[in-house]
Amino acid sequence: MDFKGYNGTISIDGDRMTLTHSGLVAKAGGLVRDQPRSIPLQAVSDVAFKDASRMANGWITLGLGGANALSLTSSTAASNPDTVMFRHKDAERFRDLHRWLVGVAQKNLELGIDFAGVAFDAAGVTRSERIQAKLDSRTANPDENSAAMNPAAGWYPDTTGDGRLRYWDGAAWTDQFAPMPDRQTPTAASMPPVRGKVARDERPFGRAVPPWTEKLVYQDIVGESFHEDAFKAIAAEYGQRTLPDWGYEIPEAVAAIVPDPDNAFDPNAVAIWVEGRHLVGYLPRNVASLYAPKLEALERGTYLHVPARVWIGRDDWDQDTGARKKGGVRGSVSVRLPEPDGIYPFNDLPDEPHTVLPWGRAVQIAGEEEHMDVLRTFALGSDPRHVAATLHVVDEARKNGDPVRLVEVRLDGERVGLMSKVTSEQIRDLVSFVADKGRVPVARAIVKGSDLRADVTVHVARTSDVPHKWLEAVDTP
Repeated sequence: MDFKGYNGTISIDGDRMTLTHSGLVAKAGGLVRDQPRSIPLQAVSDVAFKDASRMANGWITLGLGGANALSLTSSTAASNPDTVMFRHKDAERFRDLHRWLVGVAQKNLELGIDFAGVAFDAAGVTRSERIQAKLDSRTANPDENSAAMNPAAGWYPDTTGDGRLRYWDGAAWTDQFAPMPDRQTPTAASMPPVRGKVARDERPFGRAVPPWTEKLVYQDIVGESFHEDAFKAIAAEYGQRTLPDWGYEIPEAVAAIVPDPDNAFDPNAVAIWVEGRHLVGYLPRNVASLYAPKLEALERGTYLHVPARVWIGRDDWDQDTGARKKGGVRGSVSVRLPEPDGIYPFNDLPDEPHTVLPWGRAVQIAGEEEHMDVLRTFALGSDPRHVAATLHVVDEARKNGDPVRLVEVRLDGERVGLMSKVTSEQIRDLVSFVADKGRVPVARAIVKGSDLRADVTVHVARTSDVPHKWLEAVDTP
């Protein structure tokens, strides 16, 4: 028997249960690294329960191996590995589960179960715990980690991204700064030391995925001056072995955005790979701290790729001697990034075959106030949530007159509003075309608001704006 919440599922099968977390909410909390967890019922020693109302979501928390169930808040419940959260519509089923598990825990206590002897799958380690463990290890074993974790003293690009050099004393950043040379290329001797897995030439692997939102802004990267060989290789691949005086810009360049948690300087480091083959630099430190947790929550075997601007020019000055040299190059890279919460949708895409509709201008839907029990899960504070909405053509009854064909918007299978009659007429043929192919039409949407009121905006192209080539590419499952 399955009890499915919105960030996980508890399944009961005989004398065992399986606890599985799923969805981007769970991934963002680091709850899906070791899935699923198999737990004998004899390991249940306590259970805590917070009921759901129309104003707030609920959760159920297990106490395992003799431990008491933790007392949680709405902010801590979402990241607790022994907790599954649920909406008001599922409250009755979880009340039944709670009552049953209370009986299981009481029976275990009455039987005098030795919890220490009952094996069960422990929770995985969260990202913050992994980072802290690395920092603790570096502190506890300074000699053992000095070469890998404490690179040689020297001048390196300031990772705050202000275009200066900053002095690393071999153990920590200092407050000594120097201007970044405009026309100098570092020699091999001045190159920074090994900087973790990504910098050891381990290229991005797996499937490249675009950002969920198509609202992107340019972000300059840092450290390009340390990757002259990469820019030489890129130029050669595009037939530019002799660069023109004005330099060369790579046409339609793309970049892989890859977290580098083993970086010797910053566990939040994010590396930039042009065309997925050439490491050319990093996001500035302050920017990387916002993106690293989101990038690590991507599905395993995938990495983010985005449009980029890559310019390569001549650099005819030798850093050591100040004399002219031949064949030197320098590069400048900026990447087009979504906002951190727009890398992937806040909720899961449908399990059924589906097609993401082309991005278009914003559409404000109506009737959200009638569906706050659903929207409350998504509208958490003032920050917008980028979500995957499904669109459906429905015949909506009217008090006076015949039903009207409108486009209904759903989140996780639950209705959250309708498009207006005028907008529905512009979009419904596209929605019907995809649905007739046996695929669920999915649109990018944004939810913004609070527990009391939320607004939903859908970004989808009008039918007349969709190119014929896109329509031909929609496959029947």
